[in-house]
Amino acid sequence: PAEGGGGTARDGATGAGAAPAVITFPQAPQVNFDPPAMAETSNWAPHFGHACNFGIVAPWAARRPPRTEGPGMLPQMRARRPRPERTYPEVVRFPPSRRPDRGGPRILPPVPPHPSLGPALTALVARYDRAWLATDPLIWPRRHADPRDREVVAVVAALLAYGRVASIHGAIGEVLRRLGPSPSAALAPSRRGGLPDALDGFRHRFTAGADVAWLLLGVARAFDQAGSLGGYVGAHARGPEPLRAGLSAWVALSAGVPASAGPLRRRARAFLLPDPARGGACKRSLLLARWCVRPDDGLDLGLWTGALSPRDLLVPLDTHVHRVARQLLLTRRRAPDWKAAVEVTRGLAAFDPDDPTRFDFALARPGIVGACRHRHVPEICAGCDLRTACRLGTPRAPRTRAPTRADAVPTSRRRTSGSS
Repeated sequence: PAEGGGGTARDGATGAGAAPAVITFPQAPQVNFDPPAMAETSNWAPHFGHACNFGIVAPWAARRPPRTEGPGMLPQMRARRPRPERTYPEVVRFPPSRRPDRGGPRILPPVPPHPSLGPALTALVARYDRAWLATDPLIWPRRHADPRDREVVAVVAALLAYGRVASIHGAIGEVLRRLGPSPSAALAPSRRGGLPDALDGFRHRFTAGADVAWLLLGVARAFDQAGSLGGYVGAHARGPEPLRAGLSAWVALSAGVPASAGPLRRRARAFLLPDPARGGACKRSLLLARWCVRPDDGLDLGLWTGALSPRDLLVPLDTHVHRVARQLLLTRRRAPDWKAAVEVTRGLAAFDPDDPTRFDFALARPGIVGACRHRHVPEICAGCDLRTACRLGTPRAPRTRAPTRADAVPTSRRRTSGSS
């Protein structure tokens, strides 16, 4: 109770200011739980450990020892007999050539190409020539004559080349309209500070205007250090995979450009300019390299000369090229990653070791223009140049079902649902 206040009925007093009553309880007896001492003095000492496994001391443990045999005993209570040691067959391991790193993915052996694949690829390249340039984003850099403008436009067109064809061309045209008639002039030191404002409000699926401004500021840094993006990539193209090293150096250079630290924008920038060291397909980065490294043949641009050659390129694996490559047995990898690009390039190098990526433009056209449905369609596959080398060029044989016990019963005697 409060000071000066009266007691309550629970206090045990009725007068004001009386001290509250104290309720006492009998003290619990003290138990000395000493297992060794109890085991020596009790008559159930042999079974003390068995009873304490359950956290309790069962009363029946002191009166009756547990039986281990007899007609009424459960199997799990009988004495366990020693079992013979089991022997397992030797684990089949892959040879070192097929599993180079322990625990890594299984590397399938290459499949020999079809004998008719070489002539079929030549016919396909002759069919899809520069007349089909309007179906590819490569048409945008070819509209400019200045090599620096071509390089800047090629970066924008290649790295925005994802999604539907119509949306790709619309996004590229919108960025170039905001950069002005000379895109390379927008990267000059006096004007590059206005890139974020000029591209504010732009949107192409996952890519915002701030992401494109970050990309172009990275290209501007390459211009300052090496004179061009090709010069910077070529200066860092070393080792057994020079193209991969050069593109990774470009990614590292762009990573130093100040940008938003939000997780959404960080993922958008990693998608726009992926790092080849992470093992992804990097389809759009490889597409830019193909445009700029291969010589000018009416399709590609031939802007990057020097350290890189067409032999160092890899096939850019988009959805269409990867599906066609699997149909032609150039790769058996289901994911279009960097390893799949290496396998496809090695398969095409059997027909042109000096320039294996010259088939890329033609391999991508059938899927883009709707001339390949990636399944056997007799009306479409009959006129395809790759029909003889494609595993979908001929219809599949109908699948036969294995006979079951129900097939041996006559039809008239089979029970159907609802029958009695």
